[in-house]
Amino acid sequence: LQDQHKYDEATVKFQKAIELDPKDAPAYNNWGLALQDQHKYDEAIAKFQKAIELDPKYAVAYYNWGSVLQDQHKYDEAIAKCQRAIELDPKLADAYNNWGLVLRYQHKYDEAIAKFQRAIELDPKFAGAYNNWGVVLEELGRSAEAEEKYKKARELDEAK
Repeated sequence: LQDQHKYDEATVKFQKAIELDPKDAPAYNNWGLALQDQHKYDEAIAKFQKAIELDPKYAVAYYNWGSVLQDQHKYDEAIAKCQRAIELDPKLADAYNNWGLVLRYQHKYDEAIAKFQRAIELDPKFAGAYNNWGVVLEELGRSAEAEEKYKKARELDEAK
């Protein structure tokens, strides 16, 4: 439902899941994602915080919280959430990718590339990380290298 942008229906489903199991951290996390998609950032953060309150080792909720902070241009806070997610789950490729995006927005291109590379090491089929790496290379004027990364991202997307 969330992927289909049926947010009202998704919200009802999340509320029902929480009614059935008030300690369902993933339901709070997913509800937060739906709220983020609607640009209801403060509400989304509240859901991620609730998920973490219920499961303090829920790395994905930290990563998602960081993603909202990134959307709000609170880059240092976003990095802190990515770092916390990685402390809890060192193999969470999404957290490295998001960290790389934040570093890109801060114009720390070499550091951003290192994070995208780490995300790809952890998940060699991570098309988004290849694409983001390409964006940084393009911003650095390295168009030929960027095109290689974009091509790899397209190949991985098509293989799904």
